Amino acid sequence: MAEKTTGIYSLVTVPALYDAFQNLLGGRLARQSYAAEYFADLEGKRVLEVGCGPGTWYPQLCAAGEYVGVDWNREHIAKAANSFGSARARFICGDVSGELGLPQGHFDIVFAFGLLHHLDDEQAKRLLGAARRLLAPQGRFIAIEPVYHDGQHAFARWMKDMDSGQNIRLEAQYMALAQEAFGSVETQIRTGMLRIPYSHCVVTAGGLAS
Repeated sequence: MAEKTTGIYSLVTVPALYDAFQNLLGGRLARQSYAAEYFADLEGKRVLEVGCGPGTWYPQLCAAGEYVGVDWNREHIAKAANSFGSARARFICGDVSGELGLPQGHFDIVFAFGLLHHLDDEQAKRLLGAARRLLAPQGRFIAIEPVYHDGQHAFARWMKDMDSGQNIRLEAQYMALAQEAFGSVETQIRTGMLRIPYSHCVVTAGGLAS
């Protein structure tokens, strides 16, 4: 992964510190807002979350009929499984672009939050290709990523410069990456979702993209 993982950046690999930092910035309210818009009807749906961390998003996704969370960090997966594992929710340590035994064409939603900016272009293309193969024919891919854009608040840009992920992109660059895998892609820049000035790029693709 193209990211900083040493020194102070290693702290976000600790599940409790990761969640605490997210919530300090207002992450809980932001997740609730995004979930109301993008995950309002999950009943009976099969959801795959890529880069699930310690299960931070699971409370917003738990209405799914089936949930699978994947992450490379064993500590995160252990925490998530201990907190949320059930007959309907399982957590796997690994990389979806590898061999995890996940059924092709199975998931109604593949979701990634803050993952693509930790990947270089080739890694991102492999992940997006895997997501496309795992989606059901009318499935939907959703990604929410930090983004650079014109007119961005100086503090928001500084925060992104300090991010452990080394590949924060422009909106057009996220779109171009996703188009290689999905063809039809929509993007939107969202601001004001956190307690601090910040911008996200929401990428939606697949059969259910409006």
